[in-house]
Amino acid sequence: MPVTIPFEIRISKKACACWSAALPPKLECIRIPAAATFYHQYKGSTQFIAQGLFPQSSMAWVTHYLARKPVHFNLKASKEGFILYCILDGLLEYSFGSQHASGQAGHFNLVSCQAFEQQVVLREKCKIFYLFIPPGLLEKFQVTFPIVKKLLDNLGLGGAGQLLEYQTKDTGQMLSVIEPALGMDYSGADANLKIVGFIEKLIITALDLLSVSKIEIKHPIYISNEELIALRLVRSALLSRTELTRPPALEQLSRLANMSEKRLEDCFKSYFQMTMFDFFQAARMEAIYRAICRGERTLSQICWEFNYQDYSSFSAAVKKKLGRNPRQILRTELLAGGS
Repeated sequence: MPVTIPFEIRISKKACACWSAALPPKLECIRIPAAATFYHQYKGSTQFIAQGLFPQSSMAWVTHYLARKPVHFNLKASKEGFILYCILDGLLEYSFGSQHASGQAGHFNLVSCQAFEQQVVLREKCKIFYLFIPPGLLEKFQVTFPIVKKLLDNLGLGGAGQLLEYQTKDTGQMLSVIEPALGMDYSGADANLKIVGFIEKLIITALDLLSVSKIEIKHPIYISNEELIALRLVRSALLSRTELTRPPALEQLSRLANMSEKRLEDCFKSYFQMTMFDFFQAARMEAIYRAICRGERTLSQICWEFNYQDYSSFSAAVKKKLGRNPRQILRTELLAGGS
């Protein structure tokens, strides 16, 4: 299946970007090896380059917008679902509805494709990474990140939502995931595993960063900004070790947060509305669920990767938490055609 651009650039009511595969020699320096590359030039002063990272998939894109003088254009998604975007370089001004904002390098957000119909002002150059996420994939993260359910519910009700009212600033974690992916070889027998691994890591990193700013605390205790940063570090540490049967030791997490064990437990529960142990177990089981649904590894392989002693205990744990055993989940996913 050929890679198709999942968004539309319209310079005016009558003029829409007409893409070609040829890239001018002077722009070869920005070509990503093995990427599907598309190019459009407008009136000699504005150039658009879109590069699809994955062969046979339209999920991940890097775009360059280049202009010698300010230009206005409309940017609209042509797919359903959600877009995770991150500005890698430059500056962009945009508006959607009555909201106006500007984004610079490091800014990112998660928006529904319905909300991704923006009027853009490009003054010089901008480089943006886009990941188009089907609703069926995003919903597999809603236990670990409850805010995802609100976003999905809003989309189901016909709403056009975004995770945050305005984009947030990357701490360097998003870039550390995206940059290695730009030079990765996505051919060969393990290509799909590389793609899936990158997508999952990026979604978790983005939701981890975005959701801290979105959480509504029902019964707060006072938490300083320094403690809030520490809580996010602890949650990231828990999310990175879901292959373990138990979370890292409380003493270890306490040192990471530079907080007393009691204070860390109280702040984490107050802010995230669950204990660290419960959060870890929920995130671990959802990671298992995603691994089963992908169908890339045998159930026995997944069992060993998540450090269960035997398949029967693995199957029992999955059924207890998810209501179905691994084979039932896999069968349902195969019948549904996957997400």
